[in-house]
Amino acid sequence: MTNSKTPALPPAQPGVVDQGATPSDSIKTVGFKSLDVANLYRIDTFTDHVVGEIRVAVPITLFDTAGLEGYEVDRVRPLRFFSTMMVHVNGQANNIAFEIAATTLAEAITKTPEAAEAAGRVFLKQLQDQRARRPIIMPAGASGLPS
Repeated sequence: MTNSKTPALPPAQPGVVDQGATPSDSIKTVGFKSLDVANLYRIDTFTDHVVGEIRVAVPITLFDTAGLEGYEVDRVRPLRFFSTMMVHVNGQANNIAFEIAATTLAEAITKTPEAAEAAGRVFLKQLQDQRARRPIIMPAGASGLPS
């Protein structure tokens, strides 16, 4: 039964998440596909609580593809290492995620500063390119040239 003060919700539609939300609160999952069970990773996080953290993507193989009843580490696929850093540009904080080329956690720890610096250079280059593509709009006469 619908309360006369509350509008009725439309029937559920495929691709729309509705957990008691109003129609305007619904989230459409456009183009989202299921996870690839043959390419799953467990994420482990290591941090010193001062400088930062490194996330290790550990490849896993499920014993039971119907659920997470059990899995084992897939020793055929390599570990992948990731981190993030905050870059402040013009008073705006930008979080940059980057991958660290390493095969062990110890190597990833050693290579993190170099990977962070490289990711920062790429970010700043992209920012410069973006600014260069932005048109400069000036009011007539502001350049000193006749309009």
